[in-house]
Amino acid sequence: MSFEFWGFNQAAFLHPPAGFFGYILLFLYLLLAGVALLRGLPALARLKAGQWLGLLVLLAAGFVLAQLFILRFPANILPPPGVPVESRRPGLALFVLLPAFLAGGVMLAKGALGRPAPATIAVAAE
Repeated sequence: MSFEFWGFNQAAFLHPPAGFFGYILLFLYLLLAGVALLRGLPALARLKAGQWLGLLVLLAAGFVLAQLFILRFPANILPPPGVPVESRRPGLALFVLLPAFLAGGVMLAKGALGRPAPATIAVAAE
């Protein structure tokens, strides 16, 4: 088992989808993302400048933390056809979900889900 501090060691690239099913799946993902964006536009329009800054910082943190502190597992398997013999071993990015946890904590603390935070409920019950 090895440990990588920084996972960015080559240029970014995207492979086109494999086969007809891959293109259908890509179209469904894009359609779902478009519907989610359109449904969320009213909520995005209500954001203040500080909230926009927090959203952008969390988005950037997600990309950086996905490549920071990667734990690589030993893999004694043959690479699939068409892949170089020196393929990268599977890895686990340790802090990849940290921005999502921070965003969820902020949303719960501020009562952004339509319900007051748990501490507010306890204070109101007294």
